[in-house]
Amino acid sequence: LDRSHLLAHGAPLLPDAPRSLWQCGLTMFRLDFEAKVGVLDKVLYRALLLVDDDRRRALSDAGLALHERCEHRDRLCVLGAFAGMLVQLGLYSSAFESRLLDRA
Repeated sequence: LDRSHLLAHGAPLLPDAPRSLWQCGLTMFRLDFEAKVGVLDKVLYRALLLVDDDRRRALSDAGLALHERCEHRDRLCVLGAFAGMLVQLGLYSSAFESRLLDRA
């Protein structure tokens, strides 16, 4: 599968006929991601737990040991990856943002 194949034959079974291999992959991943019962809810739940953890840690950062600060930084990287994935899939504002704001 390459771009020339997509342009020549379209992308069957995919809505809005993606015009690039990247868009085709994102569309296929999103369709599969949403079709798996409970997966999106689990990802959103875990992302919100990371946000809650970050908010708690922000209040008590001064007393953290070096390994705890590194662990916290790693969790923030995972949260950033979750958020980036949701943006790329077009799910951030529709699925995550309202839940995030409700917890604030």
